[in-house]
Amino acid sequence: MELIEIAESLIDKIKKDYNGDVSLIHIHGSYFYNDTHDLSDLDLFFVPKTERGYNLGQTFILNGIGCDYFALSWERLERIANHEEKIVSIITDGEILYYHSEEDLERFNKLKERANDITDKTEFINRGKEIMKNVYKEYFGIIKCSNITEIRKKIIGIIYNISFLLAEINFTSIKRGRKYLGNEIKIMGNIPEDFENIYKRLFLEKDIEKIKELLYTLIVNTEKLFKENNTGTFHDNFNGFYEEMIQSYNKIFHACETGDIYTPLFASVELTSEIEELFRRSNCSYTLPDMIGAYDPNDLRKIKEKAKKHQEEFVRILKENGIQIKIFENIDELKKHLEKI
Repeated sequence: MELIEIAESLIDKIKKDYNGDVSLIHIHGSYFYNDTHDLSDLDLFFVPKTERGYNLGQTFILNGIGCDYFALSWERLERIANHEEKIVSIITDGEILYYHSEEDLERFNKLKERANDITDKTEFINRGKEIMKNVYKEYFGIIKCSNITEIRKKIIGIIYNISFLLAEINFTSIKRGRKYLGNEIKIMGNIPEDFENIYKRLFLEKDIEKIKELLYTLIVNTEKLFKENNTGTFHDNFNGFYEEMIQSYNKIFHACETGDIYTPLFASVELTSEIEELFRRSNCSYTLPDMIGAYDPNDLRKIKEKAKKHQEEFVRILKENGIQIKIFENIDELKKHLEKI
């Protein structure tokens, strides 16, 4: 039996009894890459056009091989194309075997273009931040681990997270995984120091404490790489930033006036952390007045005064670096601006 016959059987069924209920059928994975063996399955998904189309979703075993007619909605494909899920390659790498209409084909190809679009690199970096947090969560779970089975579970979890992080900062996606994963990462432009050696040793090592050391080194090297790549010009990082963050200052001022002792500390820490991170990304070392140190729940005037000085100094730095702050004094000024757009 040829693997493609599994897909052809589904296509025949659609044409006979489900015409108009399925938008398209797409294959990916080992068959697409021409890398099959005797126990290979056919990686396939179809996109239902109607609720009735979901009836074709089936999992079964054929000649000892597990098969899946996997129903994937347009809504989920949208999320995948937006890199909200880590299986982007099922859109970017594969082949459409059947489509119901030109509109269905065009809709999928637009999602594929979006999945391949790397123009908005900020989104990749932001996703990388979230993945880095998950990596540390995984690592904290193994600090006291003394069971080789549990620690091997953690190894795979951390490796997967790091691989997706590296894909984000290299503006690509993981296509194959498993036995191909190490080589996929190795050919990326930006990878952690000593990655190849650590990766191999994690699969060979049996000593739990040594595994922990290897994982820690891999995570530290990955974070260092991430920070090195998470940079930009001062203009890129701060253009439009003040217009959004001025409300943080306003929250502090209002809270101090109303006797709210909680908001000033929350807002000052959030604002300080955000600005310091952008200073780091911009490779500059400005120091602003310390709002956090001025916080005194018994005398909110201190943090209010410090916040005003912080705001004035921050605005001065922005202007000094050529950042134009968009300010309108009244609605007429806003309308005139909108007319020019």
